[in-house]
Amino acid sequence: YCQHIKKLTQDLQCAFVDMATTLQQQELKQQPDSQSAISPTAVVPNPWAAPATNFISHTWSYAFEVPFEIMCNIAQEQHNQGKQAYFWFDVFSNNQHAVTHVVDTETLSQLFGSSVLAIGRVDLVLSPWKSPLALQRSWCIWEIISSLKPEYADKVELQLHLPRDEEKAFMDACAQSIFKDGEAVLEAVQGIDCMQAQASQEKDQLMIQAALQARGEAYVNQRL
Repeated sequence: YCQHIKKLTQDLQCAFVDMATTLQQQELKQQPDSQSAISPTAVVPNPWAAPATNFISHTWSYAFEVPFEIMCNIAQEQHNQGKQAYFWFDVFSNNQHAVTHVVDTETLSQLFGSSVLAIGRVDLVLSPWKSPLALQRSWCIWEIISSLKPEYADKVELQLHLPRDEEKAFMDACAQSIFKDGEAVLEAVQGIDCMQAQASQEKDQLMIQAALQARGEAYVNQRL
């Protein structure tokens, strides 16, 4: 789906979120009676893009439907509470035409930390429930560590999400564990080991493993 986003943004060579903002501004300019079109500093009603309220942590190994379903569920929950959800979703928020630019690991880690703190909530997409792919990717582990920093206590919230089908399968397994002495849930929980997560770049993996050890491997595994 990243290739699809690149095609959509080919002309502007920008992030999808920037294109959405540009398109909305163009729509407003076609409405001469709109105060937003007259004044560039006017507040845009129902903006398509705004400061993020939710940082979506996922792996590109997922089909697009997986994080999309989670975002729809979160948006509905927020709507029911009278709130508007805006997502930091890397496929939309990052310029996919610039991802080949080399950025050093330390800079990336600082960007993750500052982004997570500014947003205040990390929503971790987990699927399948028995062995979530996100927990096998080092940068997802980094995002989790960032949300669990001691200095971020009471400032960053970590929420775990399963797609509806996986949530049902998990609840069924829990019921079997209770009534039939099943071991699937216990095995899944005991199998969480963030140190085994992989990254495409060895230096990234080593950096994240060091950060995990500094935060406490057992603590992070236990929180998950």
